[in-house]
Amino acid sequence: MFISYSHDGDSAYVTELADHLATAGIRVWYDSEIVAGDRWQAVIREQVDSCAVMIVVMSQQAELSKWVQREINRAEETNRPILPLLRSGKAFFRLSDLQHEDVTTGRMPSEHFLARLRAHQPPPRILVPAIVLSEEDELSIRHAVALKAAVAGDHITAAEMHRQLIVDRTRVLGPDHPNTFDSRHEYALNVGANGNHAEAVKLFGDLIADQTRVLGPDYPNTLHTRKHLAQYVGLTGEHTEAVKLFGDLIADQTRVLGADHPHTLDSRYHFAYYIGQTGDNTEAVKLFGDLIADQTRVLGAGHINTLISRNHLAHCTGLIGEHIEAAKQFRDVITDRTRVMGADHPHTLHSRNHFAYHIALIGNFTEAVKLFRDVVADRTRVLGPNHADTLISRFNLAYCTGLTRNYTEAVKLLRDLIADQTRMLGADHPDTLTSLSNLAHYIEKSA
Repeated sequence: MFISYSHDGDSAYVTELADHLATAGIRVWYDSEIVAGDRWQAVIREQVDSCAVMIVVMSQQAELSKWVQREINRAEETNRPILPLLRSGKAFFRLSDLQHEDVTTGRMPSEHFLARLRAHQPPPRILVPAIVLSEEDELSIRHAVALKAAVAGDHITAAEMHRQLIVDRTRVLGPDHPNTFDSRHEYALNVGANGNHAEAVKLFGDLIADQTRVLGPDYPNTLHTRKHLAQYVGLTGEHTEAVKLFGDLIADQTRVLGADHPHTLDSRYHFAYYIGQTGDNTEAVKLFGDLIADQTRVLGAGHINTLISRNHLAHCTGLIGEHIEAAKQFRDVITDRTRVMGADHPHTLHSRNHFAYHIALIGNFTEAVKLFRDVVADRTRVLGPNHADTLISRFNLAYCTGLTRNYTEAVKLLRDLIADQTRMLGADHPDTLTSLSNLAHYIEKSA
């Protein structure tokens, strides 16, 4: 059974649903993590094509999800039975002719629904003699296991597995085989994810040279590797060089894939971002404005990538001193992120923190204190009191409290914060030192 759902808001329910169905003896598959790339698209397509039934968890977020719609399209094309569950909102119009079960209270589906699933479940498999896999098949299985380790966040293990795969695939398939290139690409990604950005730049550069020679400069995988090279060049602090790489890449993606292709739009986002990192925030504002217009037209106003660009537009608007306009833009982003992702989504909380920050920059410190206090409460509840984002909001709250001349409360907040920063970040961390400096300032003021 394949479960189609939105990661934004329904993940916890689907995890519980999968456990409930497994306990009832019903085998299910669902993608527990968001993974980008052609390789994951192939996995999703294969799972939909081979499932006995597609369970669609209908919610407001799911109806806006491009992936949920793709999965339903694929199920309909391959004549897979669809059994919907209504989690929130209204039933999908496209599935209105199908009988659905209401689970809006958060309950698990009824025994009647389980019986409908069991009616479609194939009989248990009959054991057959073991099949001897070829060495190439074994390498493909190892590649899938390494990908799973990366998805789980264990990039050290994933990097080592891909490093070994490069050796073995080079021996079995040859150094120029596309699968060997795939292992080199994943190895570079995991090396970068472990924080070794300079080494990732070198690995991606070497890979691009070989992909260009074997596959051609316009091959999608070559373009994809160039994107990651540009990203990691930017992460090493070489922002001007990253701008150049993304500019060249956008020109080639526009020519090969088209101006409206999601990969082209994604590169334009990074181009605008690194233009801002070079200090030219006025140009970044213009680039983000043009990008948002195209993303809204192609992807939709509520698409996660459109919302990310709008958030960065507001940030850059603030950096050029337009704090009132930035606050307005952040307020609009908060409204749409709350509607699309939910009030507790980290992206929504991130926008709320920036909104409060710009309210403070406008000079309304009392209102900023109220907003930061609410953000701290929600980030503490959702992320935990010691999460990096929560610590940032706690500092902002303490700082703005001091700006209202409530020095006694500001000192108390900073003392509590410094204790946690010292424990989590270390006594010499820049954030801890900044808090200590502000504590001394407000102690002097209170005296």
